[in-house]
Amino acid sequence: ITMIQSVTPSIRETRFFNLDPRKTRYVHIGNLSTNRIDLVMEKNFLSKTRPFFSLNNLLNMDVNKPIKEIMKTLEDFKPDVIMTYPAIHQHLAFLKRKGYGENVKPKLLLTGGAILDDYTRSYVEDAFGCRLLNVYPSVEAGTNIAFECMEGTWHVHSDFFYIEAVDENNELVQPGERGHIVITRLWGRGTPIIRYTGMEDWVRLSPYEECSCGLKTPVIEGGVEGRIRANIVLPNGKVFPPGAFCFIEPVLNKHGTFKVKQYQVVQRKVDEIEILLVIDEDLRDVGASVDEIAKDIKEVYQKKTGPNVTITVKEVDEIPHVKDTGKPPPIVVSHVSTDEGYKMLDQ
Repeated sequence: ITMIQSVTPSIRETRFFNLDPRKTRYVHIGNLSTNRIDLVMEKNFLSKTRPFFSLNNLLNMDVNKPIKEIMKTLEDFKPDVIMTYPAIHQHLAFLKRKGYGENVKPKLLLTGGAILDDYTRSYVEDAFGCRLLNVYPSVEAGTNIAFECMEGTWHVHSDFFYIEAVDENNELVQPGERGHIVITRLWGRGTPIIRYTGMEDWVRLSPYEECSCGLKTPVIEGGVEGRIRANIVLPNGKVFPPGAFCFIEPVLNKHGTFKVKQYQVVQRKVDEIEILLVIDEDLRDVGASVDEIAKDIKEVYQKKTGPNVTITVKEVDEIPHVKDTGKPPPIVVSHVSTDEGYKMLDQ
């Protein structure tokens, strides 16, 4: 029964987007490594969803397959909805721009498991001609905690979860203030999950709000901002959650270009940040030069971090997957330990 209940938020979301759950062709591209939640769901969940979906309309794919092979499978399957990590959406969008996947024409793209920055969203939506929206699933929750509507609001499934936000002392923060998410599960017959803090995500919560989309729910303001352990802590004491440290889009919008097909911000040391750019070779000589774009990106990050941080912008051929996990690379990475960051704040 619990496994059946876990599909309810997804069905609800599908109907909210005016898609028929029984007819919608749905592809999930996830991490099917041994013991990963995606594989568990593949084996134990799909067999129980027959009353709700035609299994011929559901396809789970391994994110570790070559991206062109994934695109070929999508071409054959012709999905209405594609759910995967932001980086995989961006790789598929790159291939779409190069003429691959002519018959891949989804009505909706969904993403989760990593930060979706504004540039990746615009890059993907421009390539596929449809919206790319966030969902907020987790292994601990067992289903989607929240989802993003067409108006950009993150709605909480409040009949399934009660969520709170706390500070470093585990004290509740005020509505709209940034805090660490705390989750209580209100459904299922498995192990109770009560005020669970292990997800470590930054959120800003608001009580019930009426959205122009028609829903009235608790809201995650601006979406999930990333994991605590990935925080960028600077010498001047400023702390940036990963989702608040993505400043690439304004630069590329100013130059009107999609020539950066992928990027990553890496904090090597407290006072040393490197920004990696992967350039689309077909667009390299179109519009503003790569050097000019790199210069502008450096200036933006220098203003945000202050003069005591060394900013380096570097072009690379590729940004590899996360070692030993199979997950696509995150947009923001910090090699500064949490303890080191807190020591900086205490100085």
